[in-house]
Amino acid sequence: MLQCRQCRASIVKVEGCDTVICLCGFSMNWIEELSFKVDNRRHLIPVDMFDLKRFNEWRGWKAKTRRLVRNLSRFVRERELCVRKRELDKLMLAWPSAMAKLRLLVAASVSKIRFRKLVKRGLPRMRDMAQSSNAFESELFWAAYRRAHPEEVEEVEEAEADLFAMDLIGEL
Repeated sequence: MLQCRQCRASIVKVEGCDTVICLCGFSMNWIEELSFKVDNRRHLIPVDMFDLKRFNEWRGWKAKTRRLVRNLSRFVRERELCVRKRELDKLMLAWPSAMAKLRLLVAASVSKIRFRKLVKRGLPRMRDMAQSSNAFESELFWAAYRRAHPEEVEEVEEAEADLFAMDLIGEL
């Protein structure tokens, strides 16, 4: 059972297609909405998922961030492989006559070893990055949101100040 993110009506899906259309006209993918619901319960979504505009902005920002991290890790891998290749080239200059044959034989085993080492070294870092990115993600999103929407942030701050002022007046 899910709630429509536009009108908050409760929806129950029966067998059939995964695309569901609410009575208000909001179309959604059932599996995707279930994953949003689970992530929201785990507090992995830093915005209100019923605020469609902010939620979609956050999803776009998260996708861009993931692409950036993926490209960064690819760059780091390529850089490490270039360094190792240069070291291998220096070694092979000692035997110029057997260089081509030696390169083929060594390249196969070295690539396997490199891959295993990269995976071993990368797994703890990837786990740490995933944990820290979840914590840091909401802070980055809200910092970017405050820069992009200063008027809305100002309105919210004014409303909070008014609420605090009312509370203080009630105590006096």
